[in-house]
Amino acid sequence: MTARYTTINEPTLQDKITYQLCEYANLVNSISKEDSDLEGTLHQQIQQYLDTNQEVIGGWEIVWGPGVALFDTDLYAVNALYMVRSTEDRSRYVIAMAGSSDALVFDWLVEDSFILQTPWFANSAAWHTIGTAIGVKTLINLKPSGPRPGAGHTLPEFLSTLGDKAIDLTVTGHSLGGALSPTLALFLRDTQWLWDNSEKARISVLSTAGPSFCNQEFVNYTTQRLQRVQRYANDLDIVPHMWNPPDIDAAKALYSKNNQPAPGGMEVVFDLLETQASVSGQYAHFEPASGVFQGTFNNEINQTQGSTPGELYLQQVGYQHIGGYHEFFEIEGVQWPQGVVALPPVGTDTVMGRILASAGVPLGDGDGKVPANRRPVTVPINGQPVELPTDHDSPEAKKLVDRVTAEFDPTAA
Repeated sequence: MTARYTTINEPTLQDKITYQLCEYANLVNSISKEDSDLEGTLHQQIQQYLDTNQEVIGGWEIVWGPGVALFDTDLYAVNALYMVRSTEDRSRYVIAMAGSSDALVFDWLVEDSFILQTPWFANSAAWHTIGTAIGVKTLINLKPSGPRPGAGHTLPEFLSTLGDKAIDLTVTGHSLGGALSPTLALFLRDTQWLWDNSEKARISVLSTAGPSFCNQEFVNYTTQRLQRVQRYANDLDIVPHMWNPPDIDAAKALYSKNNQPAPGGMEVVFDLLETQASVSGQYAHFEPASGVFQGTFNNEINQTQGSTPGELYLQQVGYQHIGGYHEFFEIEGVQWPQGVVALPPVGTDTVMGRILASAGVPLGDGDGKVPANRRPVTVPINGQPVELPTDHDSPEAKKLVDRVTAEFDPTAA
């Protein structure tokens, strides 16, 4: 089977609805992590928007989840996944994810060990980043708790219980989820024999605002295996310009024609990212011309009083990563979810802070400085915090790639 591509860059109504459902997963970012029933609160908020927008997006019922996992790590600290079924076409399902908080979008973009690549378990010539492997492994291990639908079962386990497997299943994600969603969709397809041995289910993906994370063989293989592959990217969004080196180079001047050049520190960051990506692997987009739409520069941001040029630049970056997609996927009468974070303030002990430090931004406390603490970044592997190597060329980095590769392979057990 070869996936169909949408070759025009206008979304269908069904794509707009799928994107809306994807946004609801990111409501997890608006909930306090101290909430004793985070899953229950997220379930309530998702249901609220499903009810509020029913006349616009049609009827949908939550059939699994949401499942939420919290880890005391820098990356993948918050993970959420849920599945809905259309009440009007009961063969149509959508799986939506929030692979990590968008407030940490810069962290996973600039962490060079995160973009080391590993072969796909079902095709050794297809390579993807260890970041996607860690993220998808975390998502497929989620089990909703309490009275949530599918409680106590992983998503693949729940799919195996469906009576009629002749379903249309779309996996969707935004930002980091834009990389995780095709990976999760391909994982479900390549393990379909475990939960649907008749292989009646048709699996597709709708990915938005994601970086390139895999080589061309992974793109080709995924296209062959899935029913439909659709990627949408705002051409003014920095995130889809990662991690292909020529795209990173183009990101430097993204807003220059609008008299909003990248600050000097960001220029150095882009140079460092380009160097890291050039030695870490090969990065290709799914059908790079398909679904790339022309963004609109937000001139209102430049009218913000009291903001520095650097702050205005980052506000524009944040708008293009979230608001630009809201405009593109707008459905008349829809109420957008509130609380989805675009970008964090720079200056906390984040990967971005450490990159800025290496770019010459002074260390210390206060505005215009980054913390001197440069501890290794942590990710969850099998639920435990693991430090990412600070040198992606080190033996430790090779060991990490080997470990992630082995633990991701479902045929190894």
